[in-house]
Amino acid sequence: MERVISLARSEIQKYMCLNNLPMSQSIATIAVLIISIIIFLIPVTFQLVVGYRSLRKKIKMKYWLVCTTSMLSQILLTISLLLLMIHNMKKSGIRDGLGGLFLEYEGILMIGIILIVISIQLMINKKNEG
Repeated sequence: MERVISLARSEIQKYMCLNNLPMSQSIATIAVLIISIIIFLIPVTFQLVVGYRSLRKKIKMKYWLVCTTSMLSQILLTISLLLLMIHNMKKSGIRDGLGGLFLEYEGILMIGIILIVISIQLMINKKNEG
């Protein structure tokens, strides 16, 4: 465990040297990236859990409403996290925009995952009905 911590510390120090940032700003930027990954999983989890219950008629919410809600929330989260990342990068003086690019690709990937989950749920539902 100590080896992992020392390795992470050395990577953060390399990152700080490349961008001439104090350690607190580098850690804040890395924390925003980690938090964004966790936040992007919320709409996928919503689609999995609530979509399954909606198809099984365990809740009154229509399935198309569940799908629309998860897609719109994913798009809104992508935009809001990108704006937050841009704000934090400007505040900390980072001129590299790769963090924002990472967030956009991550958002597009999660939208694709939601579409795959929706199609799998619909195929399973048709198989169970037929």
